[in-house]
Amino acid sequence: MENRIFEVSNENVILWEYTSNDGSDMIPRAMKYGSDYFTNNLETKDINKDILSRYRLSDNYPNPFNPITIISYGLPVQTGVTITIYDMMGRQVKSLINGLQTPGYKTIQWNATNDKNHPVSAGLYLYTIQAGDYSQTKKMVLLK
Repeated sequence: MENRIFEVSNENVILWEYTSNDGSDMIPRAMKYGSDYFTNNLETKDINKDILSRYRLSDNYPNPFNPITIISYGLPVQTGVTITIYDMMGRQVKSLINGLQTPGYKTIQWNATNDKNHPVSAGLYLYTIQAGDYSQTKKMVLLK
């Protein structure tokens, strides 16, 4: 049996789904941030009926976070996408995405680990998207 939890904060809504009794396998399935709507890009349902007119990188949610945060972004065209996490010294911590993606709204989850899957320390981190000619960087805070 699949269980669902709706997390509501201001204008933001996240639908979490899980099957275990303790919720340890909880994953986000759908999110609404203001007027933007995103689905987990691993889900089989395709709701990307409205093609974006421009690239987008949303604020991660939650922020601050512990131990998982979700980064949402939108692509107006098929393009190569790189999403990378950096520490405040500019060192690469984790490469989340590096490849060709189809247009639409996407989400990716970061579990506060580095490229070797070791936990990272609490602090301020930067995440950057590069897609086509578009590049944007935002901040996020990991609390422990």
